Amino acid sequence: TDKAIFEIDSMKNRMDQVNELLRREMARVLEAEMDLPLGTLVTIDHVLTSRDLKHAKIFLTILPLDKEQEVFMLLRKNIRDLQYELHQNINLRVSPKIFFVIDEAQKRARHIEKIMDTMPPLE
Repeated sequence: TDKAIFEIDSMKNRMDQVNELLRREMARVLEAEMDLPLGTLVTIDHVLTSRDLKHAKIFLTILPLDKEQEVFMLLRKNIRDLQYELHQNINLRVSPKIFFVIDEAQKRARHIEKIMDTMPPLE
């Protein structure tokens, strides 16, 4: 069982490395290749890659919120070019097909922070 646990840990570490590589490289590709609307910011919060490396969900936060849909549609419209550039810069046996996803967890966290900011301080 120790060997099985080691293999699972190794696989988890490998997937973490793949996810981090994809996050870092996609951030670089977005910065280099995309002309985003003035005053917008796209942050890649995290990446989840399937075990077979065929698919990768890229979780994004787009600011300001009133530009979120416009920027998200722009990214989706250019996904093939972005995917091509990403795959030129990574060295994986299989290059995953990417999908952009708005990170709802970040939105919820911002909403909770706004609520907390309106609360009176505890004494």
